[in-house]
Amino acid sequence: MDNNKSTVKSSLTNPLQPVLDLIQGIDADTICQKHGISRTELDTLVQSYQQSRRQTSLPDQLTTEKVGRNEPCPCGSGK
Repeated sequence: MDNNKSTVKSSLTNPLQPVLDLIQGIDADTICQKHGISRTELDTLVQSYQQSRRQTSLPDQLTTEKVGRNEPCPCGSGK
C-alpha cells in the first residue's frame, strides 16, 4: 500500500494541492483519500504551509529606501 501512496504523491502536479483543497473547505478525510496521504502527512503539509506564509509576512523581510525631502516618491506617483 505504501507503493500506491508514493505513486499518487509523485503524480501530484502541485505538492500543496491537499492544503489548497483543505482551504477550499473540502473534508480532510476526503483529501487524504483523494491524494493517497495520511492525516499526519496532511497536518505536516498544513504546518509547513503556515510556516512559509509566516516567513513571507515578516516585517524584517521588507526593505525600504529612505527618500530625500525633495526627491520624487519611489512608488511612481510623482509626488
